[in-house]
Amino acid sequence: MKNTRKYDLFFGLLLVFFIGIRLFGINQPIIDDETNYVQSMNNPGPFYTLNPFGIHAHPPLGGWTYYLVGNLIGQEVWVYRLVPLFFWLMNIILVYLIVSREYSKRAAIFSSLIMGSSYYSLLMSRQIEVDSNMMVTAFLLTTFFYLKYIQTKQLKWLVITGF
Repeated sequence: MKNTRKYDLFFGLLLVFFIGIRLFGINQPIIDDETNYVQSMNNPGPFYTLNPFGIHAHPPLGGWTYYLVGNLIGQEVWVYRLVPLFFWLMNIILVYLIVSREYSKRAAIFSSLIMGSSYYSLLMSRQIEVDSNMMVTAFLLTTFFYLKYIQTKQLKWLVITGF
């Protein structure tokens, strides 16, 4: 029991370290495609309920999330950058939970370390973008709930996965 707490504490320290790296420069000016996303989120147009980005081919959940967060907290660059950070945080926690349940706490720490320190993970957790982190979150949540179903054989976990 004491050994697992050590791994959980180390995972918590990793999270603090990785979040600190991602918060550095969170209010830097938006660049590249971020301008298109922010403009679309602030001016959704008449077909917002069907597709928040008008002619862009993106799933609506991303646009809705940014639109909601922007209107609740404020339409600032740092606010929009919190959304991918939140989804990245969910991703790394889900990876830790899945790997620790299926393999070991040590493997979960190693997996979280790889995920948290990879370039793509760092980029996608700081960029105003609608697909990457949310898609990974959906996949990991499905995996998590399916494994929960396999473990418990309770139908509710299978229903949550969408089967």
